[in-house]
Amino acid sequence: MSDQSPPPGDLTKLMLFFGRIPETHIKSLQSYPFIYFNDLKEAKLDYVVAKDKNGETIFSYDLSLNLEPNDHLDKRYKALEVAVRNLFWKEAKIKITINGQEAYKSES
Repeated sequence: MSDQSPPPGDLTKLMLFFGRIPETHIKSLQSYPFIYFNDLKEAKLDYVVAKDKNGETIFSYDLSLNLEPNDHLDKRYKALEVAVRNLFWKEAKIKITINGQEAYKSES
């Protein structure tokens, strides 16, 4: 028996089959907003994982933050989106709500 983790392709297949994300990936997803946004008070994560390759996988962030120290928000949204897509797949989408108002949604 090997101590090696399954290859990334196998992890993707397992995630699609079970519709769940491994706990280590969830922790990464929860930490990303604290990396890309300043003065973040709270970050909530909700997600829907596709059951097959044709389905839609969406990661929704509900952020509570002070907008003052967060200039260039478009760049921050894109950086978060790239991080999520690098962890999963390029078709993954994100939705960001800031202080109760929708601020960003992936286009493709």
